[in-house]
Amino acid sequence: MDLLPLLWWLAVGHVVSDFVLQTDFMSQAKDPKQGSTIYYGGIQVSRKRVGPWWLWMGAHGILNGAVTALILGVWWVGPIEALHHACIDWCKCTGRLGFWADQLNHAFMKGVLLYLVLNLGGV
Repeated sequence: MDLLPLLWWLAVGHVVSDFVLQTDFMSQAKDPKQGSTIYYGGIQVSRKRVGPWWLWMGAHGILNGAVTALILGVWWVGPIEALHHACIDWCKCTGRLGFWADQLNHAFMKGVLLYLVLNLGGV
């Protein structure tokens, strides 16, 4: 596959997995600083956290890793993307990165993975 279509589908996959499929609930539940009360659309939906924050962070990372692996057609990029995505989002949630630094890190990692896949074979 050519480079530009892969870049396009990686961008689309990122938008879907990092924005569309990440609900307000997940966004709050994956945040280690979030209190026990969870809101969805401004309405309180839970007074008790449903599972620990790291479970939600892991699920979000795995979703992003799975989408990236499916697009690139190589299984081993999934775990790498999942771990990196979760680490970057943890940095954002704890105030170490802002929104744009978070997104640039995600894009950079997608580029690194694409480079590795194209140069190690698999696409």
